[in-house]
Amino acid sequence: MRIAYFVHGNGRGHAMRARSLVPALRTHGHDVHVHASGEAVAMLRDLGGAEVDAFLPGRQLASRFAARLATDRRLLGALRPDVIVVDGDAPSLHAAAMLRVPSVAIGHGLIFAHCRLPIALPLHHRAREALSAASASWLAHRVIVVHFGVLESFDPRVVVARPDPRPELFEGDTRPGDKLVVYAGTTDLSAYVRGLHTRGHRLVVFGRVANLPDGVVAEAPDVARFAAALRGCRGIVGTAGSNLVSEAGALGRPLLALAPGHMIEQQVNARLAERDGFAIAAAAGRIDVPAIQRFEALLERGVPRIEPPTPTVTEALSACLAELAGAV
Repeated sequence: MRIAYFVHGNGRGHAMRARSLVPALRTHGHDVHVHASGEAVAMLRDLGGAEVDAFLPGRQLASRFAARLATDRRLLGALRPDVIVVDGDAPSLHAAAMLRVPSVAIGHGLIFAHCRLPIALPLHHRAREALSAASASWLAHRVIVVHFGVLESFDPRVVVARPDPRPELFEGDTRPGDKLVVYAGTTDLSAYVRGLHTRGHRLVVFGRVANLPDGVVAEAPDVARFAAALRGCRGIVGTAGSNLVSEAGALGRPLLALAPGHMIEQQVNARLAERDGFAIAAAAGRIDVPAIQRFEALLERGVPRIEPPTPTVTEALSACLAELAGAV
């Protein structure tokens, strides 16, 4: 099949998923044309990704959406794909619907629009996240909700799938070492870094942390080096993005999941990971010493690997494509 694959560029999660899915689709003989925006452009350039304008909430939303919609309609009209795959990108999905192109929507935030949450969440938070998720999925013929645990969907178009494990996470020796890996991204976790260092933990830090204590190793952002660090760590401390939480569960590493106050999805990820027994949830702002103490107890006990009985995203996407091909 000829596939137009659109990747949303806010954060790294969408692009990291595409880095696994696009080569897998090409291995199965599909002709995949990648279109990326924002941070995903650089991450997907080696896969032949073409750049499209980023579409993020903010000022002049309607006019920016209309401009992207017109661009995507022209692009799809020239490409004439058999199907469009959308990971978080709303305008391209609407363009596909207008051109009657079959579509598959993929995303971790889609839990809010298509699944029953097993934890309580304020109604206005749930409604806001559901609206955002629905904009990039409600017109899709098939929907793949990406999640590290088990969730129940109320939408017959939906399959819940677990992230594809990155092969480099399981290459070589995966026995736990004596260091904690800290992933800060763009969130200031300096208070947690200093607190953990003071308590005697050996740390390797990836991301932006100001005023590192003496003896703490800071690593430049690098996918391969980060995978190697995760493979041999004792535990993980970081913001509760879907990819990091999934990788902690897959490796069986205790996680201190730190959610920024404005990131509802990360707060839900942290609470669900704690429910599943491999994480301690805490706020990413002011340091939470009792949470660190509970995390230290989890380090002593150890945690099992989390392997939910759901298909991988690659398996789910292959099944959706086969179904859509049979319906055309």
